[in-house]
Amino acid sequence: MKRLLLLGLCGSCFGGLALADDAESVAESALGDGTYLEREQAKQELWARGKESQKLLDTLANSDDPEVAWRARQILRWVDLEITPDTPKDIVSLIEDYLDATNAQERERIYNDLLEKEAYVQLFRLPRHISDEVVSRSLAERVAELAGQVAEEKILEGKDMEALSILEDAKDAETGNLRWVALASALGLKEQLWPDLSEEDRMRFARWEGDLDLIRKLAPATHEIQTTLQLIDGNVMPYLDKRSTSNDQQGLRARLAKSFWSGEEDSERIQKLKDDLLTALKKNGVEESPDVLVLLAQLGYAEETLPYFEDNSPLDLFEYYHGFELLDEAFDAIGLKAGEPIPDSWVEKVVDEIGAEFDLSNDGCRALISVGLFLVEKDRLTEAERLFDVLLSEMDDLGINEVNSMIAFLAGRQSATGYGGYPEYAIQAASERDEGLFEPDSFLSESFFAEESVNEFYRFLAEYDEEMDDWERVRGVFAFFGRPVKFPKEKFAEILEQFEKEAAEENSSERWDMLMQSASVRGDIPAMERAIRAMVALDNEDESSLTNLASLLFSDGRFGEAVTLLEDLLEKEPSRFDLMEYLAVTLEAAGRSEDAKEWLKMLEKLALGDGSWLTSLGGIWGELGDYQRQHELYQRAFLLLPAESSGWIRHLYILSESARMAGKWEQAAACREAYQTFLVFELGGSPRSYFLGRGHVDFSRAMAAFENGEMEKGDAILERLVGYAGHDSFFADDVFPALRRAGLHEQAERVWARVSPAYRRSMELYPKGHNTFNTAAWVASRAACDLDDAALWVEKALEGKPGSSAYLDTRAEVAFARGEREQALKMSEEACKKSEGMATLGMLRVQYRHFRDDPFPLPQEKPEPEPARQEEPNE
Repeated sequence: MKRLLLLGLCGSCFGGLALADDAESVAESALGDGTYLEREQAKQELWARGKESQKLLDTLANSDDPEVAWRARQILRWVDLEITPDTPKDIVSLIEDYLDATNAQERERIYNDLLEKEAYVQLFRLPRHISDEVVSRSLAERVAELAGQVAEEKILEGKDMEALSILEDAKDAETGNLRWVALASALGLKEQLWPDLSEEDRMRFARWEGDLDLIRKLAPATHEIQTTLQLIDGNVMPYLDKRSTSNDQQGLRARLAKSFWSGEEDSERIQKLKDDLLTALKKNGVEESPDVLVLLAQLGYAEETLPYFEDNSPLDLFEYYHGFELLDEAFDAIGLKAGEPIPDSWVEKVVDEIGAEFDLSNDGCRALISVGLFLVEKDRLTEAERLFDVLLSEMDDLGINEVNSMIAFLAGRQSATGYGGYPEYAIQAASERDEGLFEPDSFLSESFFAEESVNEFYRFLAEYDEEMDDWERVRGVFAFFGRPVKFPKEKFAEILEQFEKEAAEENSSERWDMLMQSASVRGDIPAMERAIRAMVALDNEDESSLTNLASLLFSDGRFGEAVTLLEDLLEKEPSRFDLMEYLAVTLEAAGRSEDAKEWLKMLEKLALGDGSWLTSLGGIWGELGDYQRQHELYQRAFLLLPAESSGWIRHLYILSESARMAGKWEQAAACREAYQTFLVFELGGSPRSYFLGRGHVDFSRAMAAFENGEMEKGDAILERLVGYAGHDSFFADDVFPALRRAGLHEQAERVWARVSPAYRRSMELYPKGHNTFNTAAWVASRAACDLDDAALWVEKALEGKPGSSAYLDTRAEVAFARGEREQALKMSEEACKKSEGMATLGMLRVQYRHFRDDPFPLPQEKPEPEPARQEEPNE
């Protein structure tokens, strides 16, 4: 792209002669009398003086003589546009032509001509000289974008003040103002500029910098940002008051939610409102009042609503109880007994529900898939295979061409990893591509279940080809995953090794790239690195491969190497904002804080009012488990958004999650509650999804109450929360660790006492289900309860699935809960080496830092000696 330059950026040098005291009358006479040449000469002289003539020209522009006024206004326009007598005449003519243009096509042609001549300053200032408001506003928005591009180039060249001058010229548009404010802030000019700023620009400064105190000082009571400030402060009541005025589902929900926050949940008024809803539900049935059922479930009224789900959607109830590890209740919901073989009568009943037309959403298909996958999870593979066989029998015979084409597709370069997994078929198909791939019969008999949801792969196919109907997609799914036979990890390693040999023999980027993608699914870092470095060796200018290598090094905790590579990449591509973000974080992780600050300053300058960088940078900090920095950045991004805009609503959820991770409990609860008011749920799907939104709100509310010393209130909220969501995974992930960190040991043990019988019952029902034992061990380790039992459970899980990185991580968590930091770190390192994929590896790295840096969940009898800092594996 042509390099952008500025015409007349530094202004013009005008004649320095002082004007006489009677200059006004002399100038007016000169501009209006004499010959045309004399009048033009007078105009040229005033024009040459430029801004020295400003005051005089302002007066002459209002002259009674039309020609004098016209010439004066023309000179004023030229001076403002930095058009001097030395400016090329064709640019002057184009400017005048644009002002006289009568249609959009003509203006577009002139705009492009000015752009071609790089008349940027003139374009930036032109909107303020156009009388048509619509045309002026449209051009202002357009040149604001252009100004951003030119300013970015100047910043990269180290010409910050020139960039600021450019943005000042384009301040008329809203985005132009914000760009100028953002750069002025990054350059530390706020104090210098403050006295001359408008109220709007002062507010822009405050919002861009995330200065809450200044925003509160500047914002009037009616300003839209007051809603944002209230939620940041953890005060959701004014927002619920506003939302509760409507008579729709959201209004009803807001009125009931207010009861939780005001402490009126058991008041007569609130009880009557709830009773009225239940009466309507009982009288009209779910079909007539599905919104009432969903509303009550979304507010956590499990005891009142679950019977209605049992009557109307037993499969959804099965998923709900199964997700909470309440297996007796789950199987009761669909007419089965947990732990017992699936009777033929139930299978026959389900087949009848499939009917003549195959449809994945059909209750019969859903039942076979849901129960089949559950049995795979519990290691009841023969029973699971039987259910999948029944489903396959309801389809037409598979054709060899269809199977082969699907295998070939998965073996394609971009699809080696499938939908977050399933590379094995791609590898084996590619290695046997000269042998005609598979025959359908042998393929189905040798297929395996890849430990991922069939429904996930179904969605992958749906995204891949929107024209596929349900039958075609499900046939494709079961062609690959119809039998739950596990793929041995050793076999995968053998195939990958053979695949790498073939790639080395062929030595093409395509083969190395396929190896890289396939190895990434299993988290085989050495194989991935060898593949990427081979691609770089073939083309050392391959920026895509270099970027992949930098990402791999970052994910693998090798921050020093990643820094070197990122710096080299930025030398080649100095405008790559994404690389700068990763470099800033990676420098900090590598211990080079001062260098990191310099890159953060550059990011602040180049952001030019675009707050999305705050969210993306926060995401990178989140990858490293630094949730405090993540939250600070997310909050800044939230402050930039107009209240109740679509972006603001999305960020409500993001901010609530980051606040929860950072322990900002009041804010987390308020933002999540506000977010919930925008959700419109329809009946369908697992009831679990309805309850969990309330669960995250109540968890944060309970923690806020404990933090504020309101122990009775916190206990009451926690007790209710356990009743409707206590067996969900977020208790292990978030609730138990938060209680232990806050020293609420009695509460943690009380919750564990309530939920642990379900996990023990699950292990009793499915003694061969290794995942069942791992789940119990994981929850116990996070609760820091029954740790001797947990240690036995995780070993039992590893017997069933040796080498599982998830189970090894659980083993490390048990050791950490026991206060055995060194053991935990060794076990975590082993888990990292056994990672099944890059996404898993990232989570395991966060776990490693948790074991290395966090305090133990239980009080220690003796103070822990100051440990030598442990480097991350491969750091």
